[in-house]
Amino acid sequence: MPASVLAAFALVCAVIGGMLFFAGAVAPTIFRVLPQQQAGAFLRALFRIYYLVFAGASALAAGAALLAGRVPEAALIALVAAGFVLARQGLMPRINVLRDRVLAGDRSAEGAFNALHRTSVWLNGFQLIGLGLIAWMLAR
Repeated sequence: MPASVLAAFALVCAVIGGMLFFAGAVAPTIFRVLPQQQAGAFLRALFRIYYLVFAGASALAAGAALLAGRVPEAALIALVAAGFVLARQGLMPRINVLRDRVLAGDRSAEGAFNALHRTSVWLNGFQLIGLGLIAWMLAR
C-alpha cells in the first residue's frame, strides 16, 4: 500500500475512532459527572474543537487519497470534511441559540431546536457510516 494511501487510511480510522470515543465515552461521562447546565456549556466548547479537528483530519485524508490517485475516495472524504464544516459553522451556532432560548423558557424554540439537533445527529451518523465505507475502499 502506497504511503499516501496508508496516511489517508490512518487518518480516516483516527476520525472514526475519535467520533466513536466521543459519542460512547466522552459525552456520556460529561453528563454523568457534571450538572446539566455545566455539561452543556462544556460540550459546546468541545464540539467547536471536535468539528475543527475532524474537518482538518478529513481534509488531510482527502489530500492524501488524492495524491495516491484515489479520486473517488478523496471526493467522499472531502464530502465528510465539508459536513464537519457545515455542522460547525452552520448547525452548531443555530442549535446553540435555540437551546439558549429553550433554557430561558421559550417553548416556541423547542421544535426548531429538536429538529436541528436531530439533523446534526443524523449528519454525524452518515459521516461515520461514510468513513467506514471509505476505510474499506482504501483498504482494498
